[in-house]
Amino acid sequence: VKTNGGDLGYLTVFQTVYPFENAMYNLEVGELSMPVRTQFGYHIVKVVDVRDSRGSVQIAQILKKTPPNATDTDLANLEQNIHEMYKDIASGKITFEDAVKAGSDDGKTVNRGGVLSNPYSGTNWFETGQLYGEIETAVFDMEVGQVSEPVKTDIGWHILKLVDKRG
Repeated sequence: VKTNGGDLGYLTVFQTVYPFENAMYNLEVGELSMPVRTQFGYHIVKVVDVRDSRGSVQIAQILKKTPPNATDTDLANLEQNIHEMYKDIASGKITFEDAVKAGSDDGKTVNRGGVLSNPYSGTNWFETGQLYGEIETAVFDMEVGQVSEPVKTDIGWHILKLVDKRG
């Protein structure tokens, strides 16, 4: 919580331990819980907002990682490169899948067309709270087959494709 002010984002069932989840689901927006004990320690839970489930998504990505100790020039070149790659995809010059093979820095997904695996569920499906916030914001509002403009996260730049959506 030192780095995020305690904000865990939106959570759904089975994303936290039961005592925490139980406290979370029994609070109204703005309410604070009594201290809740879990195997991780004691927690005070506050519900900041509630929304309907956004379902689950399968996504693919092209990732251009930010190199360690990158200079301002390195960062500018990286951003220019990802935007050029996006323009080539958007214009039909290259397919998303071919762009993954040609330029993604994500070695785990290159041979799968960029499709991400969810380490939480062991499937290719992601729910709220299981992706970087910037990625989640982009993909849950996309249509199946749509490709996003470049999205920046702490690890680099991503071009995302919504493979499937349910719920």
